[in-house]
Amino acid sequence: MITRVIMAGNESLAKMLIDECGAKIDYQNAAKSWTPLIFSCMAADVEGVQLALKCGADPNLETEQGETALLAAARLANKEIVTL
Repeated sequence: MITRVIMAGNESLAKMLIDECGAKIDYQNAAKSWTPLIFSCMAADVEGVQLALKCGADPNLETEQGETALLAAARLANKEIVTL
């Protein structure tokens, strides 16, 4: 759920889920170990990336393939996200 909220750009709901409901901003899904930050990078969602980072996402977490959010953005040649 936190991934969808981040990608929707809903900062107030994201903060509420994290602060009041215990949602983990660095939750890694079971399928690929993607976090909300990595999902946002893969979707080229600049606002989602900014929001995830603002909410404390760890940019150094790796997927099961060893890819970080920065590596994902660089692989997709997304200069705007890489420079955040």
